[in-house]
Amino acid sequence: MHRRGIEVPYSTLHRFAVAELDFGRHAPTIPVADGKPGEEVHIDTGWMTMLEPDERGRRRRFRAWIFTPHLSRYRFVYPCFAESTETAIEACEAAWEFYGGVFGVVVPDNTKAIVHTADPLKPRIIDEFLEYAQARGFHIDPTRVRHPKDKARTERAVRDVRDDCFAGEKLLDLDGARRRGLRWCAEEYGMRRHTTTQRMPREHFDADEKAALKPAPTAPYDVPLWAEPKVAPDQHAQVARALYSLPREWLGHHLRARADRFASTIRQRVSW
Repeated sequence: MHRRGIEVPYSTLHRFAVAELDFGRHAPTIPVADGKPGEEVHIDTGWMTMLEPDERGRRRRFRAWIFTPHLSRYRFVYPCFAESTETAIEACEAAWEFYGGVFGVVVPDNTKAIVHTADPLKPRIIDEFLEYAQARGFHIDPTRVRHPKDKARTERAVRDVRDDCFAGEKLLDLDGARRRGLRWCAEEYGMRRHTTTQRMPREHFDADEKAALKPAPTAPYDVPLWAEPKVAPDQHAQVARALYSLPREWLGHHLRARADRFASTIRQRVSW
């Protein structure tokens, strides 16, 4: 318009842009449906606080796996020291016991303990956790990288659990932290009216979700060991401190090996 010789005050231009072009306005917030009862549970993890000094005067900081059902928001907290595949499986086992069943879909953040390679369509899941999911009968649907709206129900879970559950507590050890987490989930957070659902998470879960879960495991899960041993010049590869004799043509090759308390399986490594 300036090139046409028409002078327009900035205030007039601003009013036009706001009224006709939605200038300066945020995108509308579209609520996501909660889904079916017992269908999805979100998992997040993060640092919590420090334990009390041990006999040597040292203090350890611990993490926590946080489970949030998509419908009832009845949270479960499982403290641990390391964010690993083993603790992820251990936390899931404790969660199924807490909830009294298994959810159909687990939605984790892209933690390296569960997701090997992130991808919007075909993420690669860690072998140990994928095998565990198949054994327990649930599907894994990781969130997209740098898309916080994919897990909006757990986006502030780490901060809330750290500040509301563990802050100010004197925790002597990890077992004490886990007992505190259970009490907070069931008696404090679980019996506090949720601002979105306007229902108490524990009562909401018992009424609408618990009956829809798959049956809880009746036997402990044996976490397998996956490794990539190299075949030595003596035609042996070591898996879980055991030596296995292999064909000469495999000399110098890295293999894929799986071991549990019953048996070991070794095969040539598959390139991804």
